[in-house]
Amino acid sequence: MKDKRLPKIWILVLWCVLAIACVSAPCTGAEPLAGLDAYIEKTMKDWQLPGLAIAVVQGDRIIYMKGYGTREIGKDLPVDENTVFAIGSTSKAFTATAIGLLVQDGKI
Repeated sequence: MKDKRLPKIWILVLWCVLAIACVSAPCTGAEPLAGLDAYIEKTMKDWQLPGLAIAVVQGDRIIYMKGYGTREIGKDLPVDENTVFAIGSTSKAFTATAIGLLVQDGKI
């Protein structure tokens, strides 16, 4: 029987990584995401994740996009920036956040 906890764990890790990237200081000439690869790889090992994808957006452009690991346990298909993951009910949180940002900007 397939373990149903894996997608929830992946989502938690992704949220944590994105939160860290979002609150980090703006670019000051130094590599702003230095150590991110090592952090993600360690977290994947600690949480026993087969793979994940991440994109970091600053302003209106993507400043970092990468896939890590494999798409499925026991298979050699690598995760890349175009891999599609099932996100389940977390789309509600994305929508609520987007609406909140629009309200904050006075557009709604």
